[in-house]
Amino acid sequence: MAGVGKTSIGKLVSQHFKLRFIDTDKVISNAYNASLPEVISKVGEDEFKRIEAQYVCDSMAELSIVSPGGSFIYAVDTIEKIKDEALFIYLFDEPNNIKKRILNLHTRGIVGLKDKTFEQLCFERHKLYEKAANIQFNLNHDSFDDVTEQIIEYLTLLLK
Repeated sequence: MAGVGKTSIGKLVSQHFKLRFIDTDKVISNAYNASLPEVISKVGEDEFKRIEAQYVCDSMAELSIVSPGGSFIYAVDTIEKIKDEALFIYLFDEPNNIKKRILNLHTRGIVGLKDKTFEQLCFERHKLYEKAANIQFNLNHDSFDDVTEQIIEYLTLLLK
C-alpha cells in the first residue's frame, strides 16, 4: 500500500545485497515527465494500471529489488505470469499507521481513492496482497529498521 514503506525498506535491502533498486512510481513519473497524479489524470486509472504492470515486468530484466506502486496488485494476470520469477514480499500495516506517514493523501496519486476511502482500499488490497505474497512482514508490530533486518535475514537464508 502507498505509504507502508516499500521504498524506504526496499532501498536499504537493495543496498545490503548490492542490487539495483527500482521504484516504478518514480520511473513512470520520469518517463512521463509529470507527477504521478498528473500521469493518472492524463491516462486514466485503468491505463495507468496497465502501464504500471508493464514497468514491473520490464524491471525484471535483471536481479533487482522492485518497489511497485500499490495498485500493481490489481494486475492479477501479470502477477501470475511473473510469480515463478519473483519473490513477492507484503509489507503490512494498519491503515491508521500508514495514513500518519502520508502527508499528501489526496494528492499523492493513489488509484481508487476517488471512489473509496483509504481504509476501504487497504482492506480490498489486503486480500490481494496476501494472496500474491510469498511472505508477509508486519509493520504494525515492528519498526522499519526491524522489518528491514528481518527481510535481510530471510533473503540471506533463502539465498544459501
